[in-house]
Amino acid sequence: MTPGSALFFVSFLIIVSFTLLPVVIAVLLDNFTTATRREKDKNEREKLERERGEGTTTSIDPLLQTFINVKSDEEMKKRCSDLFDRLDVDRSGALSWQELYEGLKKMEFKPRINFSQDEYNAITLQHSLCDADGELDKDAFERTLRIQMLSFAERNLANSLPAVMRDDQHFGFVMFALKLAVGDITKRTLGVDVSKRTREEEQQQSSSISHVEDSKTSRGGDESKEMMMQFMAAVNKHNTAIMERLEALENKIDNLSSKHTKEEAKKTRRTMPREVDTERRKLNKPEGRRSSTNGFHNLFQIHPAAQNERQEDNFMN
Repeated sequence: MTPGSALFFVSFLIIVSFTLLPVVIAVLLDNFTTATRREKDKNEREKLERERGEGTTTSIDPLLQTFINVKSDEEMKKRCSDLFDRLDVDRSGALSWQELYEGLKKMEFKPRINFSQDEYNAITLQHSLCDADGELDKDAFERTLRIQMLSFAERNLANSLPAVMRDDQHFGFVMFALKLAVGDITKRTLGVDVSKRTREEEQQQSSSISHVEDSKTSRGGDESKEMMMQFMAAVNKHNTAIMERLEALENKIDNLSSKHTKEEAKKTRRTMPREVDTERRKLNKPEGRRSSTNGFHNLFQIHPAAQNERQEDNFMN
């Protein structure tokens, strides 16, 4: 082998060992990492799907799934009416919990619907959508299904949101906004139904109260007037007592304030002569002044005002 051939093979081995081999290894590692990440995403997606399948909060979710393909409001009303007629076995025009429980249990749903009393109380908003007998008429049944459809859509949007955000963040934000909108619609619908039911109950109570008052008035008008007069007399007596107490308090406050003013005046008269005498003594006291020129002699001089005051005192004496 010539030296040139040996040099070529040695150079080739060095280049392959230190350049091409790491590239091949990097490509293999990248492919392995990509495959591992895809498998992990797939497993997480399957896990989320299982959690979403197990995430139903009411037993009537299989029933609500049948309303997903409804295309119009008229179709929704018709299907709700047909379901109501199918469940109302006694043809009373209202559905009780027992009728709903037995009727839904007989339907071919997977899983089967086991509708409990607590769920009935929850979907009827603690019987606020029911009549006086605790049953749902056809209109209330339709409103209940519509409210539950909104809640069902909101739950499924919330369950699907993590997987969608992972795959497409922009579309995930769109779904999040849609979830908020559905939740707001649900709250407003619940508020309207509850307020409507509350107004109806208040009207019934007010009508019953007015009826009772009318009956009482017709039976004993004189007795009511007498009781009212007694009540007004008691109120006037109470007001008179309060006014007397207020007047007594005002007089007491006036006495205290006048007494305090007199004491202040006496105190002023007692202290004023002493203050005047003190001021006079200050004026009569000689003040020493040191000469600014030589600093050897102390010159004592009586203040002119003090001298005049002393002369006036001597004159008076």
